[in-house]
Amino acid sequence: MSSLVHANAHGGARRVLAAALGLLVSACSYELVRDARAPVARFAGGAGPRIAIVTLDNRSREPGLETLVTRTLRREGLRRGAYRLEEDPARADWVVRGRVEPVTTTAPTLSSFVLVLEQSVTVSLSLELEERDGTRHPLPSDLLRESEVFLASADLEVSRKNRREALRRVAALLSERVYDAIDAEVAR
Repeated sequence: MSSLVHANAHGGARRVLAAALGLLVSACSYELVRDARAPVARFAGGAGPRIAIVTLDNRSREPGLETLVTRTLRREGLRRGAYRLEEDPARADWVVRGRVEPVTTTAPTLSSFVLVLEQSVTVSLSLELEERDGTRHPLPSDLLRESEVFLASADLEVSRKNRREALRRVAALLSERVYDAIDAEVAR
């Protein structure tokens, strides 16, 4: 009989803990997003302007780079939490549009034995922020260019992997800069 009472005491404590956790999360104005297909931040009370990130045009020869940069921009928006991401640009207060410019690759470090030790990849974006009324604000191009050095390898697959990782790092850094520029423009 005492083991039954002991088990019920733990079950009650778990329910109280779960209820307390639920209250804590709801008090912080967070809401769980149930639709995994639409990574849209939800704010209690509708705080924050709505922003849409339109999939960028890819002018580079890097397949899928526009998708990588667009996803990274959306992820950065969710991470910062200052805006509500909107899937439909027609319903957004602000819309980010633009393109990924041609990517350049250079070999800054050479060796007489291995030939290329490192390569550098440079990504440039041309973006504009459009208000609901159609007013367009180009984002500063000097902030939207970044390079990353990666190790070259005689193994082609290793070099490709290193290059993809460098592109991911550049996309993340550029996304932070884009939101810094958006914050400055929206604050005006």
